[in-house]
Amino acid sequence: MQTINYSIVEKQLQSFIMQVRNNHEPLCIESSTKDKAILLAEEDYNSLIETLYLLNNPVNAEKLMQAAQRRPEQAVSWKQAKADLGFD
Repeated sequence: MQTINYSIVEKQLQSFIMQVRNNHEPLCIESSTKDKAILLAEEDYNSLIETLYLLNNPVNAEKLMQAAQRRPEQAVSWKQAKADLGFD
């Protein structure tokens, strides 16, 4: 993660917001007193909060971890998933 001094960010805030949003890379902003804050795109923040919410439930966490370990060839097609759920 890139760290930028606040005095630089202050002068070009809009461009840094666009950079963070477009690249989905957070930016560490450091003040003259070495305090730090993170600039994060709203979409990335919402994704992070949703992931934390889902992982907060042990049952959801286990299912997500199992899904993450599946190989691509084990995936179920959208068509098959709809049929399995009775939406065909």
